[in-house]
Amino acid sequence: MINIITLAVAFAGSLLAAWEDLKTTEIPDEIPLMMGTLGIFYWYIYSLNTGSFQLLFFSLAFGSILLAFGWLLYLGGQWGGGDAKVLGAIGFLMPFYSWLALDVASLYVAFVINLFLVGSVYMIFYTLVIGARNKKI
Repeated sequence: MINIITLAVAFAGSLLAAWEDLKTTEIPDEIPLMMGTLGIFYWYIYSLNTGSFQLLFFSLAFGSILLAFGWLLYLGGQWGGGDAKVLGAIGFLMPFYSWLALDVASLYVAFVINLFLVGSVYMIFYTLVIGARNKKI
């Protein structure tokens, strides 16, 4: 289940984080913090209204798993801390679920693979822009 509200927040927050990253090479902590907080709050209110706390649990679980994965990449020097936080925030916002755990795993694996592919194109573009601006590089 993908909710349009959480999808819009994830997209807008990711777009804002990418813009700040391009401008300053840093992602302010407020962006992923607000994304994650809104995601947890949304699924908490949703759970209270429906009486089922399954999606809140999935939000907390998947957000934490993606945050841990991103943090491992940060500790390994592959990513910045802001990137890891945004990945975790997306997990808190969009708790994909299914009755088959394999479906969930394959969805998140596909998301991370696509994230790396898009990130590669982003890095190539960013490198070309920096190189064109500064001939010494």
